[in-house]
Amino acid sequence: MSESVRNEAPKGNADLCTLGKKYGGWRADSPESRICEQTYGH
Repeated sequence: MSESVRNEAPKGNADLCTLGKKYGGWRADSPESRICEQTYGH
């Protein structure tokens, strides 16, 4: 991921990961969950 994209991602949006897990059916070890946690720090 380029630095410009990484720097543009909103910070502190833990609810996004929670919503993905709850309504998107993301498993805790899924690629989606890991990307969300790495991006948003949760």
